[in-house]
Amino acid sequence: MIFTTAFGADEAFSKTLAGVKAMDKIYYRVTLTSDAATTEKSAIQVYKVPVTVTFTDPVFDRSAKTITVSAAVDSAVTGTMVWGTSADALEQSVELGSGSSENALSHTFTEVDPAETVYYRIRVVDSEGDTVETEIASVTMPAGGGISAVAAVADNTQITISVHV
Repeated sequence: MIFTTAFGADEAFSKTLAGVKAMDKIYYRVTLTSDAATTEKSAIQVYKVPVTVTFTDPVFDRSAKTITVSAAVDSAVTGTMVWGTSADALEQSVELGSGSSENALSHTFTEVDPAETVYYRIRVVDSEGDTVETEIASVTMPAGGGISAVAAVADNTQITISVHV
C-alpha cells in the first residue's frame, strides 16, 4: 500500500489498517520526495500488534471467602499475576499458565474478608517473548447484607443451590 500527503504539509499523517490482529507485523517505510525530485527513504520499520488482555467479571463466593478473577486474551500467551492488599505493594505472584481464549488466565484469591480489596496486575508473554502488562486492577469482596448464590452439581440428577445472605 502506498499513502501520500503533500510535501511540506504541517500536519500529522496517519492511516488506519483494518483486519489486523494480535502478533501481526506491519512493515513500513517513509519516503520523502521534494519538489526538486530528491528522494529520501527511511529504514524499513516494523510494528508488532500487541496482545490484548481483557479482564472479565470477577466471581465472588463469600461463604468460601474467595474471589476468582479471569482474563481473556487474543493470542497464545503465558501469564503471571502479581497482587497485594495495596496498589503500591504487589508482593505476591503466581504463574497462571498459558492460554489463548476467554477466561484463559485465571486465579482464585482465598481467605478474602468482606469489604477487603485485592489489587492485581497480569503480565503476559507471547511466543516471541514480547511482554504486555495490564494496568493495576482491584476487586473488593462484597460486605454482608447482599445475597450470593453458589450452585453445585451433586450428581447427574440433582443440583444444590446454596444462598448466603
